[in-house]
Amino acid sequence: MYKEYFGLKDNPFDLTPDSHFLFPSKKHQEALAHLTYGIEARKGFILITGEVGAGKTTLCRALLSRVNENVEVAFVLNSYLNAFEILQTINQDLGIHTKAQSKKELIDELNEFLLRQKQQNKNVVVLIDECQNLPFETLEQLRMLSNLETEKEKLLQIIMVGQPELLDILGSPELRQLNQRITVRYHLYPLDFNETVEYIYHRLRIAGAQEDAVEFSESSLKMIYKFSHGVPRIINVVCDNALLAAYVAETKKVSPGLVKKAIREIKGKKPLKDIENQFMSTNFSLKRVIRYSFVGLVFLFIFFAFYNYKELKYSIGTYSETMEDSRRLYQTALDRLREEAIRMKALTELSREQAVVDVQQGQPVRIVQQPAPPRPVNPSMKPLTTLLSLWDVDEELISSINERYQHELKLDYEEFALSAGLSAVVSWAELETLDKFGLPVLLEVTDKKYIRKYVLLQKIEEGTAHIVDESGEKAFSLSFLKRVFIGKAIVFVNDIVNDDEIFYKTTTGRIVSEIQKQLRDIGYYSGDINGEYTDEVVTAVKEFQKKKGLNPDGIVDVNTRLALIGAQKNENKQGL
Repeated sequence: MYKEYFGLKDNPFDLTPDSHFLFPSKKHQEALAHLTYGIEARKGFILITGEVGAGKTTLCRALLSRVNENVEVAFVLNSYLNAFEILQTINQDLGIHTKAQSKKELIDELNEFLLRQKQQNKNVVVLIDECQNLPFETLEQLRMLSNLETEKEKLLQIIMVGQPELLDILGSPELRQLNQRITVRYHLYPLDFNETVEYIYHRLRIAGAQEDAVEFSESSLKMIYKFSHGVPRIINVVCDNALLAAYVAETKKVSPGLVKKAIREIKGKKPLKDIENQFMSTNFSLKRVIRYSFVGLVFLFIFFAFYNYKELKYSIGTYSETMEDSRRLYQTALDRLREEAIRMKALTELSREQAVVDVQQGQPVRIVQQPAPPRPVNPSMKPLTTLLSLWDVDEELISSINERYQHELKLDYEEFALSAGLSAVVSWAELETLDKFGLPVLLEVTDKKYIRKYVLLQKIEEGTAHIVDESGEKAFSLSFLKRVFIGKAIVFVNDIVNDDEIFYKTTTGRIVSEIQKQLRDIGYYSGDINGEYTDEVVTAVKEFQKKKGLNPDGIVDVNTRLALIGAQKNENKQGL
């Protein structure tokens, strides 16, 4: 209705998920990166969670529009399916013509299809929305599908998308095996205020709005954010109603009044229960009693005025004198308040140190600075400083670094590592793989309120994870840590390591010499340190990888490199 008035080509705040309107916030970019990584690396299970209206479905559609021709995708929207029905749905969406009458036949058909796709170097993805609605038996069937694999990699990638209660469902004892197989996790958080503002104008631009076609005042934007809490769907509903109200009012500036009107429209009428409670059995509410009583008093006042004009005139005169006295008292008080305000302003403009000043009558007034409220401390600082200690960083330097960074809630971890003479490497490996590095690792986790922070994983022993959080050292079951671990880890090392590096026979030079030295220090290599990636080096790398439980391919990727650094570090420590 309002598109032509504002010069728009499309409805900017339509509730239908449209990947064309996807707002590239940092949160959404991270979520897309998690999805893309999980698919390309064939990680098996990927989990994306978020509140109602956070943009999960839009994110899924954006992913579908970006995958290349080598990826086949089955998008399951109906999540109220039993185990047999979901297998049918997956096969049909992948274009598998089936006459199967049992789960086994459906799985056999799917397995044959996956093997054919693998021969053509294609990847197959099943994306399931609203997974919190899936019955336990269906979730368990999905776990069984992850067994469709070759010796080296998964044939099927399953992306599970759902609301936060899905985390509780997966955390149940019955689904612990499925929960343990989820290797990539991401929770899509609501937008902050600045992102909300950018989101609104982003959608207007995509819809074809020209500059100054529509303007939201700052107060209006704050009101929208306060009501929506940064949830995109609610932002859309409020803005859609606000633009409609602006159109009716024939204005192109969305004022707080129009936003209030939009919010009232969204809230709608009170529930029937509230309406029923509002009325007595005689259909008279307290509001009605007050209303009728007021009308009656007005009529009595008019009647009294008509028959007692003189008395009323005298009363009004007395009332006027009283009001005049009140005005004088009010003006006197107001003048005093203004004087006090001027005096306090003068005092606050003085130095923050203790000072003696002269005001008005020359009386000395001693100003004592009020202590500033304590600044919040980054909850990841304790794990970070512990990590530096484990790398034998000088205590004085650690103290200096702590003082510098402790109040930075959005910490640049690469800069933090460099300040201690280390480098930071981001890893998306599984917890078991991270433990094979033999290095302390920072893990990004969420608490019950979905607040993200980092804890330090020191080691995993017999199903128990030993960590350090803001309150000190703790021990948790590995299954619990997997539930709260988002998937991102940061490893500090005393060398320069890139997260996408790969070294093999074609590599020569300093880095190969470093690998040879590391292999020699830990007893796997006895040849020359010459920078040549010889067959002897390949054999040594394979033996080391087997020992660590890594893929024994003789190629030094980032995981093997980190494991080498960890093994050398621990070997040197034992030799001291």
